[in-house]
Amino acid sequence: MRLLDSGPCAWGALGSVGSAAPVTLLHEATGNLVVVVVVVVVGLLVAIAAAIASRAVLSRLRGVLQLVRAIRRGSLLRDDLDVDDDAELPRSFAALTRELEHNVQSLAVERDRFDALLQAMGEGVVALDDAGHVVLANAAARTLLALAPDDVFERRLAVLSLLGIIDDAAGGTTAAAEVEVVNGDKLRRVLVRATPKPAVSGRARGGVVLVVHDVTEIRRLETLRRDFVANVSHELRTPCSVILANAETLLSGALDDGPRAQKFVEALHRNAEHLARLIADLLELSKIEAGKVTFVRVPLNLRDAAAHVVEAIEPRARAKDISIVVDVDAALQIEGDPKALDQVLINLIDNAVKYTCAGGHVRVSAQRVDNAVRLWIEDDGPGVEPKHKERLFERFYRVDSGRSRDVGGTGLGLAIVKHLVEAMDGEVGVEDALPHGTRFWVQLRLFAAARRPGSAAVDAVTAISPMSPR
Repeated sequence: MRLLDSGPCAWGALGSVGSAAPVTLLHEATGNLVVVVVVVVVGLLVAIAAAIASRAVLSRLRGVLQLVRAIRRGSLLRDDLDVDDDAELPRSFAALTRELEHNVQSLAVERDRFDALLQAMGEGVVALDDAGHVVLANAAARTLLALAPDDVFERRLAVLSLLGIIDDAAGGTTAAAEVEVVNGDKLRRVLVRATPKPAVSGRARGGVVLVVHDVTEIRRLETLRRDFVANVSHELRTPCSVILANAETLLSGALDDGPRAQKFVEALHRNAEHLARLIADLLELSKIEAGKVTFVRVPLNLRDAAAHVVEAIEPRARAKDISIVVDVDAALQIEGDPKALDQVLINLIDNAVKYTCAGGHVRVSAQRVDNAVRLWIEDDGPGVEPKHKERLFERFYRVDSGRSRDVGGTGLGLAIVKHLVEAMDGEVGVEDALPHGTRFWVQLRLFAAARRPGSAAVDAVTAISPMSPR
């Protein structure tokens, strides 16, 4: 073997290798220890940095959380928040929240303003969604559609037959319908317009808006206008036709026939008088309605005024054997216009005489009511049916057209009375007399001096009851 042939050099090499091995191991162990120390130190530094960073992040998160809690309780005051001045996120969040709160408050103000305007409107407004459910309705809509507290709006719309125009509007077409609404004992006519509402959020249909108008008064005035045109045409045509026919008869040779000519001329005169009265009443009513008549306010003795009118009408009453009694206290004084009061009394007392049967009675009486005086003109004629009372003061309205024309009325007297009384800040009405007949009443202001307690006028006034049943 070659090992046996080795000399001293071989043994020296082996000793060198044996001494180098522990040194290498020592160096490796030292290097590993350094690495461990470095790793530990770096780990500690990282942990410390992470702790510091997490504390900073948690502090900011706490600030944001505090801000959110403040928002939830409705407090956005800076003093309530423990947020550092350099915390950009919380400060931005707070600024954004304050701006949002300002916008919400502005919207609330606009909503309240819109709601106040909506509730104050005289027209009814109803909004329906795309499913046909009512989402908004103001007070006027509930009143005009006579909606009871326990009624459902959708059911009420169906009862009033409004679903047709709602469907039309839901399809994109504006529609309208006029319906009659019964509210207690009152009948109201309302015009309902249905308008499509723009769709939102990608929906195919956006719902419907209903606007409800009360057209009761408009329709009443339209009826009055039509009746007025028809009545005035008839009233003018009748005397004009009689005048024309009699004039033609006279021109055809009746002038030479003395007795017949006299009758024709009397008919001409009678119808010409009726035509003149009609035109005069129309002009008077037109001036009163236009405010072209000047009224004065002076103290008027009611008994003297009634007696003066009765004296003028007495001859016609005697011709029908009708007695007129004036039962008015001499101390009663009212405040009004002399000519207007005279015309009111003439119309009412003359009407009572006209429509009272022969041998009947007419009574004029008065009574103080607080600071006013109520005057009654009562007859024992056939009376007025309840259905006519509401329209009795309309122009040309007649309870019995044939009988009214026979007695020579123009159909304007009561309309003039109503306007004159209202111009003197009074009231006028009609009621039944018992056991039969009609009683018109006029209420006018008591003279100002007579209203003061202790005045002679007040002390002298005694209550006069209306005519007792006969």
